[in-house]
Amino acid sequence: MSALEEQLTLFDAYPPQERVINKAFSRPLVRYIEFLENIHDMVLNLKEKCSRGKLDLFKAFSKVKVDAGEIRRLNRDIEDKHKQFMEALGLFTALRIQTIE
Repeated sequence: MSALEEQLTLFDAYPPQERVINKAFSRPLVRYIEFLENIHDMVLNLKEKCSRGKLDLFKAFSKVKVDAGEIRRLNRDIEDKHKQFMEALGLFTALRIQTIE
């Protein structure tokens, strides 16, 4: 997360005349960061649940199926959000290239 925060700091350092383009990109970036923070919290919660469930062997077996489903769902969500973010990044890059040319 700190790498993304550093990128945001650099992003905010752009001159005001260039921020018009940056505002079109900042919204998807902020949404992507918030999504990653939520995923991070969900993973921590799942990890905590697993560590508590290790006391009972049968509960641990039943949690494996739930955890596998959760992992697949998290993976799908991450891939979807990453794809959306990369599309926004592609648009931002194209606009930056147009501005430079």
